[in-house]
Formats: sequence, structure tokens, C-alpha cells
Amino acid sequence: MAPFIANGSQWVRANASGIVHNIVNLGDQIVKGQVLAEIGSPYGEIIDAVKATRSGILIGKQNIPVQEGEAMFHIAYFSEDDEDIAEQIESVQELLLPRDNNLN
Repeated sequence: MAPFIANGSQWVRANASGIVHNIVNLGDQIVKGQVLAEIGSPYGEIIDAVKATRSGILIGKQNIPVQEGEAMFHIAYFSEDDEDIAEQIESVQELLLPRDNNLN
């Protein structure tokens, strides 16, 4: 498989402080405006939603409660089609992390 080279990347930052409920996973194809996570209070109220500022592939994220302004999601963008890149990530994941249905 030929490697893809990112043209750049951008961090999406928290717009509120609270407990994070992630909706996306590493390697996911992201679309501008997509909800990436919800930030909630300790009592379960949703304070705000974190949305993607541009389209690309999710290459990094933090998994702990956030403070307003902290970096949460790292999105890489490419000149190639995001869907092609996401498919290659899935095929590599299947090679490296085969799913064994007998473990369930």
C-alpha cells in the first residue's frame, strides 16, 4: 500500500469545560460540521457539542475531562479523497488487529 501524506492538520478545541462523551474514533473520516463529542456536566447535562472545523481523518484525540480551550481532536487533511484514506486505515487495522469472534 502506498502511504498517504497529509497536507496539514488542525486541532479542534473544547468550547466548554466538562466530561467528554466521544462520538468518533481514531481513523474515522470526519466531515466539516460533524459532531465529534458532547461535553457534559457531572450531573449528566449536555453543556455543548464539539464540531469539526474541517473535513479529514481523525489522527489524535484526548480521552479525559477537558477545560475550555484545550485541544481535543487532531484532524489531518489530505489532497487525496478522505474516503480512500479511511478505507486504507480500516484494511490496515484488520491486518494488525484481526477480530476473533470466538473471544466473545
